[in-house]
Amino acid sequence: MLLNTGDRKGKTTAAMGVAVHALAQMWPVCVVQFLKSGSWGAGEKAILRTLGVEWVKGGDGFTWASPRMTASQHAALAT
Repeated sequence: MLLNTGDRKGKTTAAMGVAVHALAQMWPVCVVQFLKSGSWGAGEKAILRTLGVEWVKGGDGFTWASPRMTASQHAALAT
């Protein structure tokens, strides 16, 4: 398991690189994403799903500036 955290940009990009490397090694890959909403339709998600990657959205797509942080925390814990 790999968990990418940190300030600013680069976490998703780093995770996608690791996912592609794992796929090249024929390892199973599953992406669990908590910070993107269900409507997020990035190309990374589309291509990796066609390669057999399971993609799970957890939580409710909160950001650090969410006005509903308590509700977002409960949604993430329920996943």
